[in-house]
Amino acid sequence: KGSAPILNHDERVAMVRSCKFVDQVIEQVPYIMDEHYVSYILNDLRIDFVVHGDDECLVNGQDVYKTAKQAQKFCTVPRTPGISTTDILGRMLLIVHYQLEKKKDKDTLNISHSMLNFIPPRFFLTSRLQCAFAQEKRLAPKSNETVVYIAGAFDLFHPGHIELLKQAKRYGDYLLVGLFSDDSLVRLGRKPISNAHERLLNLLGCSLVDDVLLDAPIDGLDEHAIDLFCIDFILSPPQQHEEAIKLPQDAYAIAKRRGLHQCLSFQSTLSILDIAKRIYIQYDTLVLRYNEKRLKEGAYYAAATEREKKKEDN
Repeated sequence: KGSAPILNHDERVAMVRSCKFVDQVIEQVPYIMDEHYVSYILNDLRIDFVVHGDDECLVNGQDVYKTAKQAQKFCTVPRTPGISTTDILGRMLLIVHYQLEKKKDKDTLNISHSMLNFIPPRFFLTSRLQCAFAQEKRLAPKSNETVVYIAGAFDLFHPGHIELLKQAKRYGDYLLVGLFSDDSLVRLGRKPISNAHERLLNLLGCSLVDDVLLDAPIDGLDEHAIDLFCIDFILSPPQQHEEAIKLPQDAYAIAKRRGLHQCLSFQSTLSILDIAKRIYIQYDTLVLRYNEKRLKEGAYYAAATEREKKKEDN
């Protein structure tokens, strides 16, 4: 596709496996599916359809899904407006570009969270989309289940977050995740790359998460909230994890007094800053890729608008 992926193979597998909409992950899939591979997935894996977005997927002018289409086993789904990996990559490229403009020595890059404060998230959430992501989430824990609570930003959802949630889920049966608002994170000096709506959908789409508390209080849950949600454990991330955000006061004071607090202890695997540094290494290549993808997305939406206009005229 013109550049190496930002996340390595194991990291991408971990992300896909954590998605609640995924039943099984098949690894080492060829990007261009030839006749032999299509026959294998249809017959041996008993797959009914190959699905992709309704935008073209070409490599060197070759349709990636040509063989599946010829077998009449190909379906398309419409793109979701506002959700785009190209857009997210653009935000990260802006961070790196901003830092490169400030530094004369481009051999090293020192990225910190203070440099993330100028990126404007542009995604908007509708109730229909939120309901689609919230499907199959349990309404409430059962009376005999252990309820676990952990709060954070969960910005630019990545494998480091997946590992954190896996560790948290080990403490009980029902995982309630508190999500800090954009305004709260700004007050803490951590303006997010993804806005609260994007971060909410990421959590709702994760199979490890049972429910999400929106606009979670940065000073911790009070007595009423703890009792209301029947919480048995309130967890804090490891000190080295990016979710170990410096809060204005001891957010776990009540939890500690009630004997509910536990601090997780494990080696953090990945952070936003690590991802930004990987983008820096491929910066020039990724800028070219971003510009190419942006043009394709623009053409796609222009064509979609034209089709809708023709429908209205008819």
